[in-house]
Amino acid sequence: NTTLFAQHALVPLEGMSPADGEWEGPGASSIHMNPQEAGIGTHTLTYVYTDPYGCSSSDSRAITVVARPVLAVEGNTTLKERESATLSVQSGYEIYRWYKDDKEINNQHTPSLTVTEAGTYQGEVEEGGAEASTESVKISAGTAPSTNQNYFSSRTVQIEGITAAEELQHLNISEA
Repeated sequence: NTTLFAQHALVPLEGMSPADGEWEGPGASSIHMNPQEAGIGTHTLTYVYTDPYGCSSSDSRAITVVARPVLAVEGNTTLKERESATLSVQSGYEIYRWYKDDKEINNQHTPSLTVTEAGTYQGEVEEGGAEASTESVKISAGTAPSTNQNYFSSRTVQIEGITAAEELQHLNISEA
């Protein structure tokens, strides 16, 4: 059984002998298969060979077309200080890999990844020996929230000739 991802373009169909036969079945042309045309699911393709004398033989192969992984983002793509976002790919694939700025992130082989840093992230999955990548998502660093939003500032002002708070209440500013 061969596995292909739905977004793959024409895939050459090889490995059958003699080489002058043709493939038949969903998404098949004489020597290629179009997974997008075949659609998601398991398809039986048949290889038919007819010799110059009109004798024919055939053989079949099962090909499974699976959906392209879709990257979902939970949280904001602009992260402020101490914020994170969770990236995820649907579960059910055999192998998961995550990339940041085109470099594989070590020891990240689960369907989700929590990110706290700016960068361009992408997921990759593997199923039946076939690999497919998600679209990439850019995570940006935003402005850190102010840690001093509610503060009170005071100053002590000493004015010559004023000795008590009661005198300050009656002070005419134009006199000072």
